[in-house]
Amino acid sequence: MLKKVSFALLLMSFVFLVLPVFAAAFIDFEDALPGTTPDALSYPGVSFSGTDWSILDSGPLATQHLFGSCGSLLTVSFAVNQQNVSFIWASASNTLQVEVLLDGSLVSTENFAGSWGSFASVTGNFDELVIGGGGEGGCAAIDDLTYDYEGANACRYPLPVGASVYNVPAGALAYYAADASTYAGFNLPSGTWYISEFGESFAKVWVACDASPVWIPVENVVR
Repeated sequence: MLKKVSFALLLMSFVFLVLPVFAAAFIDFEDALPGTTPDALSYPGVSFSGTDWSILDSGPLATQHLFGSCGSLLTVSFAVNQQNVSFIWASASNTLQVEVLLDGSLVSTENFAGSWGSFASVTGNFDELVIGGGGEGGCAAIDDLTYDYEGANACRYPLPVGASVYNVPAGALAYYAADASTYAGFNLPSGTWYISEFGESFAKVWVACDASPVWIPVENVVR
């Protein structure tokens, strides 16, 4: 009897360990440079593609967001099937059409109406969304995308491969991007930090699993 119980516990432990872990992930695009195109964005478990879409740091949603020119489409593809994806949106016509797909086949077409900053939620079983350009020629924007992906609760911002520890003895001003106009409103404390990229004027600092990376001036880093 003891052997049976032990085996059952071992089996349960094995099942628990091998089952994928899904949790909500959130993208606010604040760590992307203005002008970045969808295909150049890098977020775990999701990819973007779309002609005439790019990161905009002002306009219909005020904060940094993805903006598409009139009538253009944005495709959002997920690594795992989704049951609920949400985002805020805006369009010149105050309407937005979203095609919902699974394995390349159309599941449904969702039509949203509302003022700038309205909330959209898509439910069901799907792995891709095609977000329209705001109805009849209206330019559209999206932000604050929430979705599920395997391992999201383990580390939202994993330590980049190749990152090394550097000393920032006096601390530094923190920026959302490698651009002096994107000051984050706080300073990176003095100490040692993982840095994954060096540019001409800025270095990219990994902060923590649950914190967006920041950029600091290279002159604050001891190399």
